[in-house]
Amino acid sequence: MFLLSTLACAVTGSSAFDVDDAPVHGAGELASVAVAEPHLPGPREALAPLEARAGSRVTGTVTFAQEPGPPGRPILVSIRLADAGPGNHAVFLHEIGDCSAADASSAGGWYGPAERPNKASVGSGPADADSTSPPPGYLGFVTVGADGRGEKDIVLHAFTLSDTPPSLVDRAVVVYERAPDFTAGGDPGARQACGVIKG
Repeated sequence: MFLLSTLACAVTGSSAFDVDDAPVHGAGELASVAVAEPHLPGPREALAPLEARAGSRVTGTVTFAQEPGPPGRPILVSIRLADAGPGNHAVFLHEIGDCSAADASSAGGWYGPAERPNKASVGSGPADADSTSPPPGYLGFVTVGADGRGEKDIVLHAFTLSDTPPSLVDRAVVVYERAPDFTAGGDPGARQACGVIKG
């Protein structure tokens, strides 16, 4: 028998003792011997689906992500617009998480922490650098192409996604008709899209 087994191994090129075929005694099911890795919390995330307002067709999403840890961690914001008119559209954080009004007036005014009213965002578009004192909650503008689409990623340093102020959860994001010139009054026009931030 041993000779036949050795001969078979020589023909097939396999070893006489295959580890995969070896019985494991006392180990139980494979899952019972797996080593559990510690669970590490991922980034906290929030989403604001944008719905058209003021007779526009603008839609899209704004997503927020903040790594776990102590307060003061940056928040990565990704703005994606669709079906918007070509050009630059201002985006603001608003104080009230309510987009029910046809003109998005239910979202209230712009939202930003009082102690840092003009340092709400970093990473705004090129022309935003000309604005020496943008208002609270200004996320810059998104440039939309002829296909009606535009996108922008920025980093916020003055907010949080936690349950404590200045939290963005249950606030709103509003997309405006145009990018304002804050040195000349800064009127961004109609509120064309609105979304409530949900974590």
